Amino acid sequence: MQDVRKDNDEAERLYRRALELDPKHANHTGNYAEFIWEVRKNNDEAERLYRRALELAPDSPDRMNGLGWFLTSVRKKYDEAEPLLRKAHELAPDDGNICSSLAVILTDMGKQLEEAERLHRRAVELSPENAECAWYFGRFMENVRKNIPEAERLYERALELEPDNAEWQTYLAAFRGRNKKK
Repeated sequence: MQDVRKDNDEAERLYRRALELDPKHANHTGNYAEFIWEVRKNNDEAERLYRRALELAPDSPDRMNGLGWFLTSVRKKYDEAEPLLRKAHELAPDDGNICSSLAVILTDMGKQLEEAERLHRRAVELSPENAECAWYFGRFMENVRKNIPEAERLYERALELEPDNAEWQTYLAAFRGRNKKK
């Protein structure tokens, strides 16, 4: 555990140094925001950094997607996130991550579910090696379409791509228990 902490401390030192050298670099800022969110679990600082990254590159689909996904996942600020994700999708319609992010927010909001399904399908098509795209589409198929065989296929694909994801392993086990044939 101490080695992981040491590695994370070193990563953070490198992020900070990169930003000292180039404080207006939007990608460095956005990547640091993701690190602060995912590793350090400091949501307030992560949001500040995501907003700063978008301020530095206001026309960047990746920066829009980063902030939009954060606002969706952490803050549940759908009204603020949706226009960001729509604009990102407009600018980069062939980006699987962006298609998936927009599909997830539409699903979470319970609106435009046909569009959400189309976007999920497109995300998996564009990014067949992206486990999260498959996973989120599986959740859609399970919870919205009630298509259990298709959901299971997508969950299995996600775990094929990320076999060490313990959270997904546990979810799939419970899913199979809930949906076993009687």
